[in-house]
Amino acid sequence: MVDFLWREHRLVVETDGARVHGTASARRSDARRDRSLEQLGFRVLRFSYDEVARSASEVAARVASALVQRQRSTR
Repeated sequence: MVDFLWREHRLVVETDGARVHGTASARRSDARRDRSLEQLGFRVLRFSYDEVARSASEVAARVASALVQRQRSTR
């Protein structure tokens, strides 16, 4: 399961809180999962809780940009 999925754009967005994703083991697991998704043709964007909480407009802009890029590449 992923946090956010735009299947038609093959985009996954993950939002990582320190409590769940803050350990070295969790980061390795996240990296393996990202590679698996990328091998399936998905782009994965990963944001920390702090990024989302403190820079929501920047995060939204990056997601919007990725959606536009993916839309252009599928034409």
